[in-house]
This record gives sequence, structure tokens and C-alpha cells, in this order.
Amino acid sequence: MRLTTNEGLSQSHVNAILKDRKGFMWFGTDEGLNRYDGYAFTTYKHNPEKAESLLNDVVVALFEDDAGNLWVGTASGLDRFDRSTDSFVHYGQETSAPLVKAIFQDSKGKLWLATSNGLYSFHVAGDALVRHLDQDQDASRPSHSIYQIAEDNEGALWLATERGLIRFNPQTRQFIRYTHDPTNHKSIGANHVRTVYKDRRGNVWIGTVGAGIARFNRRDNSFTHFRHDPRDGNSLSHNDIFAMT
Repeated sequence: MRLTTNEGLSQSHVNAILKDRKGFMWFGTDEGLNRYDGYAFTTYKHNPEKAESLLNDVVVALFEDDAGNLWVGTASGLDRFDRSTDSFVHYGQETSAPLVKAIFQDSKGKLWLATSNGLYSFHVAGDALVRHLDQDQDASRPSHSIYQIAEDNEGALWLATERGLIRFNPQTRQFIRYTHDPTNHKSIGANHVRTVYKDRRGNVWIGTVGAGIARFNRRDNSFTHFRHDPRDGNSLSHNDIFAMT
């Protein structure tokens, strides 16, 4: 089955897809949020005359938390969909309203946002977004743009950014950045990191643009690489990696 604007999808550029626990399919596009029940679409868009409408029509990230809340990452910040009223609750309007690229829930239940202006944590009880900065960073300066978040077995967060890979310890608030070193073949391989993933064994895998996949070796803080080799038909098909599962 192919679902297009002819079937009611609001726009053909789909940024995010989610199947919720009720069986609905959700599609985030550049022109609104779409819910599909298997037969028809319901579309949600921003309406400047309705405060409870979608915050921004550009929907980049979708996430359902452990409690069943549906979170929507838009180009203007974070929304929570209220199923009882078919409306949206907005968060982070007191901040610089970053573009939310990914939403992640850690092993302790806290929500984290990968945004165009760095890393944010979200405290549901306080309805507040908290921005986390590098130790040497001024809050008024733009931060690294983050694409995705993963958590390792020690509770540290791994951040895929366009300026390298970052390991963030929520307890100590320490940032460790891993960048490409052309003199070291065991460095990450490329600074443009688009995706990060932890497998069942606890290995952290990194997808880069231009250097294929890297696997982090914790024992010596090095990386093992998997790249495309035109002489090897069983090698990686391409060196630009955008998603892993």
C-alpha cells in the first residue's frame, strides 16, 4: 500500500513515522501532523487563532513515552498531544524554541530532546525544558545541533551531532567529544554523525556521513570501522548512514 496526498496525507515529505499503542499510525510532515486509522487521515495543523493547535506545521520527530503520551517535535519546540481534547499542549516557549529533531526517554523515565540548539531535558512534573551546555559554553551562544540520542548501559547519553560524537554523563554533566583525527585510523572517521544506536550487548554504533559505520570500543576509547569497499561486494553498500536498528 502506498499512502500519498491522494489518500489524504497532508504533504509528501514525511519526516517521522510512529505507530502508537492504540494502533494508529502517525506521520510528521513539512505541512502538519497526520493520524491514519487504516482507512482515512486526520490532519493537525497550526492555527494562529487557536492556542491549542499544533505549534508548528513542520513536524520532525514523534515519540510515545512509557505512559502513552504522544510527543511531537516541531520546528518551533515541543508539543504533547492531548487525546482527550484532540489538542496540543506546548512546552519550552520561554526558551529559544529550538527545532526538535529527536525525542528520547532514558532508563529512568526522563525525556531528552535532540535539537538544533543542543541538548535539553524535560521534566514533566515541572513542565520545564532545561538546556545542558558544555562546561566552556556560554548560554547565549548557539550549541551543537543534535540529530539523535542513545543511552549506554552505564546511563550515559550518546549524541549524534554534525561536529562529532558526544558522550554526556547526566550525573556529572560532563561532555566528552569524539572527533575525527586523520592521523589516527582508530578515531571516529568523520565528524558528521547522523545516527547512534546501542545494541542488545551494549555496543554503541555510530552512523556517519562519508565514513560509514563505527563501533565504539570502550576499553581503549577507539572505533572499529565498517565502510564501503568497491572491491568487496559484501561490504557496506554506501558510506552515508542515516538510520540504524
